[in-house]
Amino acid sequence: PEARLENSGFIRVSLHNTKTSEGDYIYISGTSVLAIVKTKHIVDEVLTVSDVPMGTYKELLYSNDFDSVYNLIQDTLAVSSDSVSVIGPYRDWNGLSKVAINTSSSGAAISEDLYDFPLLVRLHKNNFSFAEALDDGQDIRFSTPGGTILPYEISRWDKAGLSAEIWVRIDTIFGNNETQYFNMHWGSTLAADISNSKAVFDSANGYVSVWHLEENGSGQNDEYIDGSANGDHGTGISMGNAVSSVVGNGQEFDGTDSYIELDDSTGLDGAGAFTISFWCNADSINFPFMNGLFTRGSDEKVGAPYIEGLMGENTLRMYFSTEGHTGDCKLVSPALTQGKWHYVTFTWDGIVATAYMDGTVGAADSTSGNMLLDSDGSNWIGNMPGWGKWDGKLDELRVLKAHHSADWIKMNYETQKVGSKVVKIK
Repeated sequence: PEARLENSGFIRVSLHNTKTSEGDYIYISGTSVLAIVKTKHIVDEVLTVSDVPMGTYKELLYSNDFDSVYNLIQDTLAVSSDSVSVIGPYRDWNGLSKVAINTSSSGAAISEDLYDFPLLVRLHKNNFSFAEALDDGQDIRFSTPGGTILPYEISRWDKAGLSAEIWVRIDTIFGNNETQYFNMHWGSTLAADISNSKAVFDSANGYVSVWHLEENGSGQNDEYIDGSANGDHGTGISMGNAVSSVVGNGQEFDGTDSYIELDDSTGLDGAGAFTISFWCNADSINFPFMNGLFTRGSDEKVGAPYIEGLMGENTLRMYFSTEGHTGDCKLVSPALTQGKWHYVTFTWDGIVATAYMDGTVGAADSTSGNMLLDSDGSNWIGNMPGWGKWDGKLDELRVLKAHHSADWIKMNYETQKVGSKVVKIK
């Protein structure tokens, strides 16, 4: 008879958080398919089992010998021809849910693939049992279906109030897709807290400053934390307790006395592109002064970048200058509605600057050359010295030394807004 090779696939098994010894076995119950655990064969805490015949198997087991099985890795394992079946991390933890992302027309309605995206995951009493997790969420973890561990930051964890906000950096979010998901794990009493804002808002991806504005103001130095690696923390001046906002808590500014003074920062020096975004809720519009919302520097001669409520109007304006540009670039946002939360983004790709509101593109201007900054490095949230202060609420202020697309901005708006249904826990 004619010789025929049987189609096969292979299995990648994550060994993260698993105690292993040289010479242990991973094998499929009832078959001769196995892999011996050897340190040199483990890459990024993953061991590969090769040449697995296609089929459905009852159990994948881990053993220190054939007569003493001490861990069921997975039951009902399906392997198809030339496929990769991945057994993910945290397999012995008690809790597991899928977190689905819908970017199709019934969800975020974006078509572009997004990379290294900080995605908001909201937990509440209807989608998560806080009683099953540790008090401060130390045992929360995230992974891809392929077993890759995802960095995350717990922005707020309120076990008593049955709510939490967590930022997870997703390696790839596919556009126009309603089937993608990643995994959320919990339920290990031995887990340590590995929440890491710097890994989520990585400076390698352009993040200069990230203020969640969750803190209560007491006037202590550096009480408002910058989650980026730059550590551009802020000190509250006449600030009060945090208030309920779009993403957990945010800050209320009285338009008269309260503002946040930031540490000196040169993170935007020489920027050839930028994206600045925030949620705002104006207590008053038709601003009586140029009410400062965010200011980098104070020397108007060099066109220090700032964002203000435009005097006599109900719009926001961003103003900045670049090297070799004879004028100044001015971006005006669409109109604000008093007492309503708006997601505002100003972005510049090195030539064209664009304003967005609530995920929709607005006005544009153009300039070229690197951004000019004030030499004194002074920075404020809610204040423009010599002019006016912000009257209203702010939340999730971010500064990036990078340009982001319309789909990236829309995805932020659609996933962060109250009542969003783009991200669901199943």
